This record gives sequence, C-alpha cells and structure tokens, in this order.
Amino acid sequence: MNKLEELAKRVDEIARQLGFEVERTVETIAFYHYKENGEYKPNAKGETLIVDVGYCSNFGKGTYDLPWCWYKSGKTEEFMPEYWGLNTYVTDKDGQCWGGYNPTVKLSKDRKRQVIDFDWHFSATEENFKRLLEEVLRRFNTSDSERERQDFVKKHKTFVSLRSQSIWNGEQLKQHFTQSELINHLLLSEEMYYLWRENDVVKILDYVQDAYPETTAEDIRRVYEANKDFICSIYG
Repeated sequence: MNKLEELAKRVDEIARQLGFEVERTVETIAFYHYKENGEYKPNAKGETLIVDVGYCSNFGKGTYDLPWCWYKSGKTEEFMPEYWGLNTYVTDKDGQCWGGYNPTVKLSKDRKRQVIDFDWHFSATEENFKRLLEEVLRRFNTSDSERERQDFVKKHKTFVSLRSQSIWNGEQLKQHFTQSELINHLLLSEEMYYLWRENDVVKILDYVQDAYPETTAEDIRRVYEANKDFICSIYG
C-alpha cells in the first residue's frame, strides 16, 4: 500500500466516524454521502449533503504553479504543494442542487463570483481533512440566523484586532470589510447601537471614508437602521 492509499484509508475512516458513507473513486478522490441507516440525513431545511474531497498536489515553482503563486503573493503563509480540494453538493426539497456550506470558497467583494477562502485552504493532512468536514457539517446543520451571528462575531474580532493597531489603515480594512460591514463594526465599537448619538456620525464617517471615500452620513444612518435589531440580538 503506497502513501496515498494509506492516507485515503485513514481519511475515509474519519469520514465514517462523522456520519458519512464513503464512495471512493480513485485514491485521490472520494465522495462522502451524509447518511444515516442508508438514507440521506437532511438538515432542518430538508436539504441533503454530499461532499467531494480531493487530494491535490503540485510541487512546481514556476509562473503557472498555483501553490507556489499563492505562497509568493502572500495568500498562504507557507508553500503548500499538497492540499485538500473540496466541493459540496446540496440538494433541496425541490430537487435543486447547489454548492453550499463549503468553507473553502467565499463570495468576492462585489458578490458576483466565488473565490478561494484562504482561511480554509489547508494542507493535505488527516487533521485538516477532519477540520474541513466538521466545518461543512457545522454550516449544514446550523440555521441561517445562527450562522450569520457566528460569522459576524468572528469578523468583529478581526476588526477589533486591526483597530487596535497604532495606525488606522483604510486600505487594509478594505481588504477585510465591505463598506456596510465596516460601518457596522465601527458603530458597535462606539456602542451607537444602544444609544444613537447623531453627533458621533461625523467621527464614524471620518473613519469609514479613509477606506471608502464616497461614504456619506446618510450611508451610516441607513446601515444603522437596517442592522440595529440584528446587532442588538447578538450582544443584548
């Protein structure tokens, strides 16, 4: 048994322990069906789940070798020639299939396409395989509202970390937050969701305009009105 066959055997067992039935096609690719007693196990919305995980490798260091390009451009902290590739197949009650609950991709900032989420781009180890499948299951089995709350809390921690730096860097913040997200996190930090102070709009506006110069005071008021109930539901 070679290295890849041994790895395949071990990760397949991990998948079984998490409740998946294994359909391995080759030593580098397998489909994992989320089932119970031979039947697909739906989430609260009646959706079913299949996860396709592939072992990917590219040890090249040329112009068109993706792992090397990702590393050189700062997308990954280390050169990662062996990594997991993941696709999901979610089928709803009407038989429509889509690629949801996949942590390895996210919407682009213009929300027009999917891009790699490098926070979930992992090397091809057993531990990382388990982390990925567990995250897919968490998202699959978590309600939309709860997932939205969890995601907001995670991003707010990032915001607090960036804001604590000595220099307010609008360009850096723009890499992490849309205009509305940045307004939300600033308003929360200033506790404006609990006590609306109109004179603070100027202070918030100055911060946001450093990243998004076109922002107006009306934009801040609009975001506040649209999101105050949601934010207060998280932080009480």
